[in-house]
Amino acid sequence: MPIDGLAIYKLINEARERVLNKSIKNIYQPVEDQLLIQTSGDFLLFSIQNPSYLLVLEKKPDIPENPYNFSMFLRKRIKGGKILSVEQLGTDRIGYMEVQGYDEIGDLKKYRLYFELMGRNSNIILVNEDNIIQEAMKRSTAETRLLVHGIKYIPFFDDSKVNIMSGSKTSEEDVLDIKASVNLQGFCKTSLGALKFYNTLQELREEIASPYLYVYTDEKGNRDISALKPNGSDIKKLTPSVAIIDVFEFKADRSRFLAMRKELLKKLEREVDKDEKIKDNLQKDISEQSKIPELSKKAELLQSFVYKVNKGDESILTQDWVTGEDILIKLDPIKTPSQNLQEYFRKLKKIKNRVAYALEKIVHIEKELEYYYQLMAMLDEAEDIQTLEEIKVEMIQQGLVDAKNKTIKKSEKKNPYRKFNYKGFDILVGKNNMQNDEITKNARADDIWLHTRGIPGSHVIIKCAGKEVPYDVILYAATVAAKYSRAKFSSNVGVDYTKKSNVYKPKGSKPGMVLYENYSTVFVTPVF
Repeated sequence: MPIDGLAIYKLINEARERVLNKSIKNIYQPVEDQLLIQTSGDFLLFSIQNPSYLLVLEKKPDIPENPYNFSMFLRKRIKGGKILSVEQLGTDRIGYMEVQGYDEIGDLKKYRLYFELMGRNSNIILVNEDNIIQEAMKRSTAETRLLVHGIKYIPFFDDSKVNIMSGSKTSEEDVLDIKASVNLQGFCKTSLGALKFYNTLQELREEIASPYLYVYTDEKGNRDISALKPNGSDIKKLTPSVAIIDVFEFKADRSRFLAMRKELLKKLEREVDKDEKIKDNLQKDISEQSKIPELSKKAELLQSFVYKVNKGDESILTQDWVTGEDILIKLDPIKTPSQNLQEYFRKLKKIKNRVAYALEKIVHIEKELEYYYQLMAMLDEAEDIQTLEEIKVEMIQQGLVDAKNKTIKKSEKKNPYRKFNYKGFDILVGKNNMQNDEITKNARADDIWLHTRGIPGSHVIIKCAGKEVPYDVILYAATVAAKYSRAKFSSNVGVDYTKKSNVYKPKGSKPGMVLYENYSTVFVTPVF
């Protein structure tokens, strides 16, 4: 998030308009790395945690009951003081507030509260009229830079770089030199890249002086800010503080989104691993089905020739009455002939029962796994927190996630389906299993229903509106179905399609799970 000197320039201008000539009513530290100054109508927040910034708030954030030492110190020095100015050093990420007030004996005092908003090197320092440090939020005793009480303050400021807002390089002919320069004060990499969008120096200066920051989405899908025209999508212009808050809220929602999706996926993966192990064991039991014919034959032959067996015999050689083949039947010498016969029938029954149970159980397990993989596909394709919340509600209802409360709250805001239009035909795509069921249930009988063949993914509906759907529209909808499936990175993906009247939901089936018939299949490559 490039909060560079140009963004700070706009933030300081906004702060100046809001707090200039106002008195400081109180000073807080919401957390150790933040300072909050309350005036008569606004709150000025400084953060020295990377990325460092300042912004104006209309409402007071949550404040801990026990104040930090730095805020207590500032209260004794500048609380009640009048803010005379809010300035920036050039267009760098450093500035100060000049505050005038009276000390305990009534003498007029002036202080400067410097804020260095330089990432991990950020700091806030109070100095007196003689530029002597009174206190720093982060004290430093390093030889390279001493920041302790009684030391003269030297700003962490490089004035060798070009300040584009100063009187230097004023001619329009110099704009090309500026665009080619990397020695510009306050420009981050993003701002340097945006210089190409400006034709004159005046145009560039007017942009920097404008009271707005750009909020945009970069090529990786991240929300960010820029003082200059960005190269991205979903671009909007907001006042500086609102822009910063917008990006932070997006990042907070994104972090929550990623954490929730990770948690839900982890729970599903645990269930899948468990079921896959059960399935492997069931398949091993089913494979014993091949032993039944031989074991059954030996049991029947032994039953016919048991009169020839004596206790102590280790085997008996018999002949298959169908093939005439000699068959050797092994025996337990310590058991009687009758006990050996019973043991063969017991083994036969045990295997038959195990196979029968496995054949019945594996159908349930495979359906359960199909549902889990379908849920995983929906989590993979989820793009917003509301979709995840709906998937979580479904998982709670299916007993996959423990509900913290007995009642499950439904979102008041309607979560819209994904919707596309191609050649006049609306194409609906479910974001989760609840939506999959909903769009399929609400579709007309002659609407076209699509789904990746044998691969978890979203239900897709082409709304016919009583018209014949051209084949190229079906192909397009199939590419959309492939995109919103677990085959999105594959090629030549099979997508089944049929009229909605051929799609039905078996009684008791899980959300998003349907059966269909009388379908056709096309093979497509997902679109992006």
